[in-house]
Amino acid sequence: MNFVLRGAIVCSVIAFHCAVAVSAQPDLVSADKKTDVRKDPVLIYREAGASEEQESKIRQIAQEFEQVAKVRVERLKNLSKQLREMSFQPAIDEVKALSLQNDINELQATLNTERIKLMLKIRSVLSQEQNEKLVSLMRERQKQDPSPREL
Repeated sequence: MNFVLRGAIVCSVIAFHCAVAVSAQPDLVSADKKTDVRKDPVLIYREAGASEEQESKIRQIAQEFEQVAKVRVERLKNLSKQLREMSFQPAIDEVKALSLQNDINELQATLNTERIKLMLKIRSVLSQEQNEKLVSLMRERQKQDPSPREL
């Protein structure tokens, strides 16, 4: 296989791992500076005024997402590993490499869409006022640490 295609495969794998690393970075501490949001991701919704019932619903929604996403992320890791291993072969099957990359792209797109659906589902649990407060908190945290992050 030519050098350009091999380079594209390696770059794709690196880009995927960079995206995973960035999205896995922890959020900041809570507004009261006492509680680490990494230990309780629902904390920001509490700070936005969510009731215990809303928090429970948010946790349930998030847990359902995590169960489905966990399987997809494992599959994504497997596909990326296969592509990475293939990139170290002297002769690469171009059709198979492109097929693997297509599968990776589709799975990443599905995961990204599911994250958006999760956000929308969680936001639907909150009132307009709570959503406004949530956005305000998110903006404050982004100012404190402007690195790209999925919320």
